Amino acid sequence: MNTVLVAVAGLTPQVITETLYAMYRQGVVPSEVHVLTTLPGRQKIREFLLDPHRGAFYTFCSEYGIDHRRVRFDGSTVHVLLGPEGLPVEDLRTLPENGAVADQIVGFVRDLCERPDVSVHASLAGGRKTLSFYLGYALSLFGRPHDRLSHVLVAEDFETHREFFYPPREPRDLKTSAEKWINTADARVDLVDIPFLRLRDLLPSRSLDGGFAEVIRRAQEGLGAGGAAGAVTLILGENRIVCGSFACALRDQPFAVYAHLVLSAAAGRGLMPFQDLTGEPFLEEIWEEQRLARGLSSSPAFNRLPELVDLLARSPRGDRNFAAVVTKINRAIEEAFPDVLSGKLRVRRSGKGPVAYGVRLREEEVVLQIRS
Repeated sequence: MNTVLVAVAGLTPQVITETLYAMYRQGVVPSEVHVLTTLPGRQKIREFLLDPHRGAFYTFCSEYGIDHRRVRFDGSTVHVLLGPEGLPVEDLRTLPENGAVADQIVGFVRDLCERPDVSVHASLAGGRKTLSFYLGYALSLFGRPHDRLSHVLVAEDFETHREFFYPPREPRDLKTSAEKWINTADARVDLVDIPFLRLRDLLPSRSLDGGFAEVIRRAQEGLGAGGAAGAVTLILGENRIVCGSFACALRDQPFAVYAHLVLSAAAGRGLMPFQDLTGEPFLEEIWEEQRLARGLSSSPAFNRLPELVDLLARSPRGDRNFAAVVTKINRAIEEAFPDVLSGKLRVRRSGKGPVAYGVRLREEEVVLQIRS
């Protein structure tokens, strides 16, 4: 798996090479380096890191035996953040600028974390504090177990020195602004791992889209959903599954199948093979039993659902059709609900011949509503 370094930077591009040096000491050389920065920040990176003749990135690679051609770090991986009107940001001064930049950083990290072939290493060492915060928060939202968050610590005398980019192999003397001479042999550069909460599993997959504020809101809802079991409400007539603040709408037949499985579970039945689950006596018994137990009146919205299950059962290759419908149900649930809920709501399968199906819900966890 390739490591991709993502960093934010302002007017001190040194943090990029310092981080690369610290990663190298740990035996890691990234395959890509992406920097999120401002317009002046890009100019500093071009001048001090990527100049083909004296750029610190190339001298670092040369000194430490790294083939720079195997590390994708060039003008295309230096990303200038844009303001609300689509113009490059020179500095973060206004609320709209902060909002626009937050959305871009979240989107960038989200897209990287969708790549299964990479491990994201996010560095908080550079840029304004707000940029670092957005980057760290984005990784908390979308980061996977193998992704990493870090900060590079540099000895005080070297941290802000304009000529220090990494400890060179051959030590040399540098003069500070206080007229003090320091030697790079004394430079200490440490990479500190920052533990972070991985909230990705609390977000429904389709809720990973959207801007920073919207994703945060959905994550907060997911946290709330995970904190309480909550009832599962089936709204007959609208084909909707509702749990907490999340909802999912299905087509007629998938909803009928899911409702049948939920009512079977509510009646205390475990996982059952297709033939038993959809057999006429059992089908009629479960629906009538649950209708009476819940004090529901007979209605078209109620009666048509077991009829749809029966039609599916009687169709050619009904067992395979049933399995295909279950797959569609689970896909819709996984897209609409966070993992803490979808794990509870999805249809479970067991065995191979025959396959048994069921939903692990208790009677008190199921609510039926009928809407015409």
